[in-house]
Amino acid sequence: MEMCYSMPAVMGSQGGKLMYTVSMSMRVLVRMLRIDDAGSVLERSQRKVNPARAKSISNYMLNNPKGYFLPGIIGVVEVPTGGQAPKFEASEVSGSVGVLKVGMDSIIKLFDGQHRATGIAKALEKSPELSQDTISITLYTSLSLQERQQAFTDINQNASKPPQGLSDTYNHRDELSTLTMELVKNIDWMQGRVDFATNKPAAQSEFYFSFKQIKDATAIVLGTKKNFEPYHATIAYDFWSTMGTAMELQSLGSKHRETSLFTTTVMLKALASAANEAESIGQRHWRHAYQNLVWTRNSQDFIGRCICPKTGKLLANADAVMLASNLILKTMGQKLNTTRASVETTYFPEVAA
Repeated sequence: MEMCYSMPAVMGSQGGKLMYTVSMSMRVLVRMLRIDDAGSVLERSQRKVNPARAKSISNYMLNNPKGYFLPGIIGVVEVPTGGQAPKFEASEVSGSVGVLKVGMDSIIKLFDGQHRATGIAKALEKSPELSQDTISITLYTSLSLQERQQAFTDINQNASKPPQGLSDTYNHRDELSTLTMELVKNIDWMQGRVDFATNKPAAQSEFYFSFKQIKDATAIVLGTKKNFEPYHATIAYDFWSTMGTAMELQSLGSKHRETSLFTTTVMLKALASAANEAESIGQRHWRHAYQNLVWTRNSQDFIGRCICPKTGKLLANADAVMLASNLILKTMGQKLNTTRASVETTYFPEVAA
């Protein structure tokens, strides 16, 4: 075959369809690529490209040129009328390992990975040196539009996004995740009590808190999620260590997992919010709040704040976090700022009066 791209490939079959897994340079991918999102929905096999999503992938590559990871993409080779069909030449090693030759006038239409491919194209515009990097592509050579549409549906309906908590646990590039991991490893009362895999421990779980809960509350304590200085780690460690000790979180038992407010997201955020508001509070303040408030999920102290007065269920919105932290601050003898006082008046006008 003359005037073609030659690519290392492994031939296989799936569902009765011949396919080739190809290692393709990003330069060639961009040249051959046609995003199948134009025209009527019924005449294509892809959704519209979301520019923001493609840009985020591009930025990810540009920010991590020596350490980015992109999973493979899936598409079909379309040959123009009169063009030469792709040709697979097996190697001497195996009949399924060899070289796939695709004519330069052919195009690739993707039905999985269009945002990755678009992001790659955008990254190459700013960083041409990435053009020799490769990506794995599974190519089919003869799929009808209906088959491509069905493949798009099957792939996306069966996809399962991991819990954000697990992604946070594994994200070593994120400053807040890294800091939170250090906190969990070094604070005594957290040992063996933090679930790293879910957003919130299940009722029958052996854990009391999730990594995501600790991370989100830490961001509230610090008032930021990035650009940390060494003192941020000190503030976070002091909060979790001092507050946890004063509130006797190390003594929580299995019977408290579903009855204590301390194991809820709204209360962890409320405690963090109180710490962010009053930097001077210490162990005696936390201890005073602990001894003078009831910290169960049927507590009358927190009714109308983070517990719904009608249903008795937990509330978890921003006002619930602020109202719960307001009570904690007031119990500590701290004065509420203007914003907090305004919210307090809105929900408890009789008290304000």
